Amino acid sequence: MHEERFTKMVVNDPGFKLKCSGEKQIGELVTEMKRDYEESGFGEVVKWGRGAIPTTIVLPKDKAPENKTRLVNSYRVYPARKFLRLVSKAIH
Repeated sequence: MHEERFTKMVVNDPGFKLKCSGEKQIGELVTEMKRDYEESGFGEVVKWGRGAIPTTIVLPKDKAPENKTRLVNSYRVYPARKFLRLVSKAIH
């Protein structure tokens, strides 16, 4: 059930794009993300930290678990989490 919902919500959604698959390509993706982060000037605000790509889990919603799910991303180990924290404070 969860696999079907994930496929519907993420895999078939054109808003999501598969950037890589496999360990070697994930390392290349992190390098690309760091380069983009630094080129955007965010590195002047907060340095890029050590970390990893965020993980995603799919949770069924209580009201209609067969029809609705919630995507949850963990940014606990994300290299730019300090920057995201600052942005969150600025928004609120």
